[in-house]
Amino acid sequence: MLKKWFFYIGLCIVFFTFVYGLWVFVAMQRTVNIAVDYKAKINEVAAAIPEDDRAWPLYREASVALRLDPEPNIHQIYDDPLFEEPTWPTHEGWSHYDSWIESHQETIAIIRKASKMVGSGLVLGSVAEEDREVFPNQYAEEQAGIETDDFLFSLMMPQLSHYRAMGRVLATDAKIAAHQGDATVCLEDIQAIFSMAKHVREHPVLISDLVSHSLMNLGIYTTSAILSNEPFLFDDESLEAIVRDLHSLKEVTDIRFDGERYLVLDLLQRMYTDDGNGDGSLIPIEASQSLMYLQGATNSYEDFSYMPALFAPIADIVHASRKELRDEYDSRLSVIESKKQYSLGELAAMKEPFPDYDDLGDSFIFNKNYLIDLLMPALDRVILQSMYTTGNIDGLLATIYAIESYQESGTWPISLEGANVRDSWTGESLLIATGERHPIIYSVGANLQDDAGMYNRHAHVFGSDKGGDWIFWPPQE
Repeated sequence: MLKKWFFYIGLCIVFFTFVYGLWVFVAMQRTVNIAVDYKAKINEVAAAIPEDDRAWPLYREASVALRLDPEPNIHQIYDDPLFEEPTWPTHEGWSHYDSWIESHQETIAIIRKASKMVGSGLVLGSVAEEDREVFPNQYAEEQAGIETDDFLFSLMMPQLSHYRAMGRVLATDAKIAAHQGDATVCLEDIQAIFSMAKHVREHPVLISDLVSHSLMNLGIYTTSAILSNEPFLFDDESLEAIVRDLHSLKEVTDIRFDGERYLVLDLLQRMYTDDGNGDGSLIPIEASQSLMYLQGATNSYEDFSYMPALFAPIADIVHASRKELRDEYDSRLSVIESKKQYSLGELAAMKEPFPDYDDLGDSFIFNKNYLIDLLMPALDRVILQSMYTTGNIDGLLATIYAIESYQESGTWPISLEGANVRDSWTGESLLIATGERHPIIYSVGANLQDDAGMYNRHAHVFGSDKGGDWIFWPPQE
């Protein structure tokens, strides 16, 4: 009887080993079907801009000039951690900016010219010969033979740091022009920053939108600082031009997740088979390579090992299929995107405004949605950034309204109802209080209480309990 049991157990082991081995063999025959070029989708808008209407050749020229003669490092010059960086031409240390700006007058003129063109037109991918001075590291890697495949995750966006540098030089020049009473140059610089913020959005990638917001806020802060120090620099026509630009920016403050979705879809088509109906099974070796690449375990997408194939049957049982993963990602993204319709105050009133996925397992073996957990950033913070930028735009619009009211009547307004902008936290009018040189314009901030214009750097931050108000004018450091 015992021998019979051993016989059956052995038979089961042999059968299991045969089935398992056959499963591994079948899994190793799975192949990738790259059906969509997502890099082309990322470049779709830029590639469609006619050569003669592309601003990138001019931006390139300006970027090279700024790389060779970068912004002065004030903290390094003074070698004093307590030294405060100058923010206006009358502050100590500003003279270093004066000489820097003087050497870049031609560069600034080039940036202004570029900002007036239809779009940037920079097609991302391999570094063109003419861009080697702008992206020297990426160009050197390509020349050294380091492979750059079509894996969307490997797409580099080195141009973004150059846009930031160009924005900084324009902001500095605008402040100098304002201090000298040159409203025309000042306005041109501000408008160029706002135009660049739109050019940056040419690629529907999350980091591009965030840099675009950074430029918008740089332009808003610079304008607020100028209006704080020189409130009557601009005439009515110039102020209305800024108002039009601000309303135009409001139309492009939306944070897009197209690029994030493309990244996931590109990975799925590289890690799973394609049954023609949106579903498929894991391809063990390619899936392992992609995960190692994403986690930084290797610098090469081509590292090869047969070991992952041995675990293919387990992965097929434990992990989600291609369609299941895509559905899970779309579901999570839909929840986040649904929050865009609410104000900061409405979100704050919700018990759980954003989903919490912190309790999900972090193990590749036991977490069926491991890939989604790995790739999906904290998009709730991104949604909030869009709301903060919109709040800053409204704050500047209210500031301009107050200045125009003063120019018309000779007195500062005591209410901002006529500004037609609302507090992002309460949905009511922004507030105005008496200040030293001019009024203080502010939002009640996260605590939803009017603290009479008392500044707190955390006041605008979602979930903050620090108190204080979100000050728009005068701008705070």
